Amino acid sequence: TRLGEAKFPFLAVNMFEAKTGKYPAWKNLKPSTLVTVAGVKVGVIGAITPETPLVTVPQNVESLEFKPPAPLVAKEAAALRKQGAQVIVLVTHIGGECKNTSNPEDLSSCNAHSEVFELVGNLPKGTVDVVVGGHTHKYIAQHHSGGSAVVGKSGRGGFHR
Repeated sequence: TRLGEAKFPFLAVNMFEAKTGKYPAWKNLKPSTLVTVAGVKVGVIGAITPETPLVTVPQNVESLEFKPPAPLVAKEAAALRKQGAQVIVLVTHIGGECKNTSNPEDLSSCNAHSEVFELVGNLPKGTVDVVVGGHTHKYIAQHHSGGSAVVGKSGRGGFHR
């Protein structure tokens, strides 16, 4: 598969085989990775929307199960911190929307019930430092009250659905 040919990991902490409940043993697929950038250890966790079977060709994912990401992200972030991660970045195919991004502290224009904000709201404060979201084709550039910066834009030139 193309996944196995990649020179980088694909990250998805909440994707499992439907029959076994186990994490897929695919080459280059991992729940997270730990990298060092300018001397800083950065843990990067990937997550995908549990709605994936509803928004893609069902036959492509019929052997997979997409679990709610928050508890799995929290567990993975804790493991990365134990490995020395100083910063945790969550990259997601889970989106949201804020109509006004001019003030990152103002969440009043954001859809608090969008997936990315529900995800961050269900994480213990300090679990992740930055959330990069995609999927909904909407801009986000806010600081969540849970302590995470949430940014994203999906669509042309960025993440896509």
